[in-house]
Amino acid sequence: MDGVKWDKVDAKVSRPSGLSEVVFEKLKTRWVRIEIKGGPGAASIREFEVLERNVKTEDPYYKIVDSYRLRWLEVPYEAGELKAVAYQSGKKLGEAVVKTAGAAAKLKLTADRSQLKADGMDLCYVTVEMTDQDGNLCPLAMDKLTFTVEGAARLSGVDNGNQMGHDSFTDSTHPLFYGKAVAVLRSIPGKSGEAVLKVKTEGGIQEAVTLKFE
Repeated sequence: MDGVKWDKVDAKVSRPSGLSEVVFEKLKTRWVRIEIKGGPGAASIREFEVLERNVKTEDPYYKIVDSYRLRWLEVPYEAGELKAVAYQSGKKLGEAVVKTAGAAAKLKLTADRSQLKADGMDLCYVTVEMTDQDGNLCPLAMDKLTFTVEGAARLSGVDNGNQMGHDSFTDSTHPLFYGKAVAVLRSIPGKSGEAVLKVKTEGGIQEAVTLKFE
């Protein structure tokens, strides 16, 4: 109830249609913590919900869920490439490809724009991503980053989307969260010219991006 003291719950685990379903007696609680023990390699949870009753995949709830996403629960995992192609009335609308990432090797910095006003109000958002040697996102990277800014801007804030994180938004260090983070740069009033954002991991991987302020 308080987020500090945790009580173990006796539960029965089953896997209907590829989902992991944990059933336990009704109790009064505010936080739930799940520990995954055993099994080869790393483990992660993509989606987690607490429901008031034992649900089955044929329930209306899951029909609503599946109306807004596509899921193939019985496809076994293997390293490689996964490609999804969308069609409407036989006409291709778009496609997306994800590939299994190798070892973390590079930082990718993507600024939402390269030119800003030197008025002290203009902001630039720089997305930071950890990738392998081929540029594939490393989705499990949690490296601690150090941010430095030189020139016509200052570091206004950093974040990574982790709602449970306790890291300061204004420090010059911040961890990646599943491979991503974002840095916010603010222009300095009346100071035109270039600004360079440098990002470095504790392991020595580093990258920089240059912005222009006018």
